[in-house]
Amino acid sequence: MSMERNAECRTLIEEALALKTAGGLSQGLAAIRQAQQLAGNFSKFFLDLLQVLLDQDQADLALALTQQVLEELDQDRALLLYESAMSLLAQTAPSTLKEFSELGLFVRQGPAVDQDWIDFIFYPDQIAAKEAAASQMALTAYLDSDLASDPSQAMACYQVLDSLAADQVQTFIRAYLTRHPGPSLVRTDFLARLLEAGDQGHLVLEGPLGKCHELHLATLDQPQDRSFFQAGQDYLEACFFKEPLVKAYLEEEWVLLTGLVYPFEEELDQSPADLLTALATADPEDDTYRLLRKIMKGVI
Repeated sequence: MSMERNAECRTLIEEALALKTAGGLSQGLAAIRQAQQLAGNFSKFFLDLLQVLLDQDQADLALALTQQVLEELDQDRALLLYESAMSLLAQTAPSTLKEFSELGLFVRQGPAVDQDWIDFIFYPDQIAAKEAAASQMALTAYLDSDLASDPSQAMACYQVLDSLAADQVQTFIRAYLTRHPGPSLVRTDFLARLLEAGDQGHLVLEGPLGKCHELHLATLDQPQDRSFFQAGQDYLEACFFKEPLVKAYLEEEWVLLTGLVYPFEEELDQSPADLLTALATADPEDDTYRLLRKIMKGVI
C-alpha cells in the first residue's frame, strides 16, 4: 500500500474508532469497512489498526484484539497475522507483553476483548447488514406514524435516518410524505432534507387550508430563503425595533408559522405584514388570528 493510501486507511480507522466510542455505530461501521477495502486485505488493515491503537495509548485493546485473531481467522492466516501483530507490539509496546509460549508465540496479558469489539473489527459487513435490516424495520413502522404529533417517535425516527445513506433517507422521506401530505414542521424539515440532497422530483402535498398542490422540488428553495419569510423578517425589523421583547416573540412565531405553511404560503392570501399584525394584536375575534391559531394548533 502506498504511503498516501496507508495514511488514508489509518485516518479512516481513527474516524471509525471515534464514532464507535461516541455511539455512532452505523457510521463507525461504514468507516471501518471503507478502511478494510482500502487496505486491500485484512492483515494490512489489522496492522494499521494496531498502530492507531498504540498511537492512542490503547495497547491493552490492541493486544486483546491480536489474541482474538487466533479465534476469528482460519488457522494459516491467523498464525501469520498473529506473529506479525505480536512482533509489532513487542517493538512498540513491550510492557504489554508478558512472555513467550513454548511455541514462540506471545501470551496475552489482561482481560479478553468485548464481543462488540470483535464484531466491529472482524465482522463489520455482517453487523452492518443486521443494522440496516433493523433500521429498515423501524422505518417501516414510522411510515404509519404521525411524527408531527409524537415528538418521541419523531426523535427516534431522526436517529435512524441519521444512520442511513442519503439515498435511503430520500426514499423514506418520499414514502412518508406520500402517506402524510399535510402541513407540519416535520414535513418542512423533510422537504429541506430533500433539497439538500439535490432531489428534483415532485410530490403532491396539502396546503394549510387543505388544498392539494403538485410540488416540483427543482423549483423550490429552502424555507429561510423564501421571499415570503424574508419579507416578514424585514417587517419585524422595521416595525418592532423599539420593542425588543415583542420582536423576539414575534420572530419565534413567524418561524413557526412559515414552517407550518411552507411552501404554500400563498394559500393564506395574506401578506406577511397582515399576518404578523394579527399575531401581534392577538384579537380572538379577528378572522385572520383565528385562522392562524388553527394552523398553529394552539401554540399561540
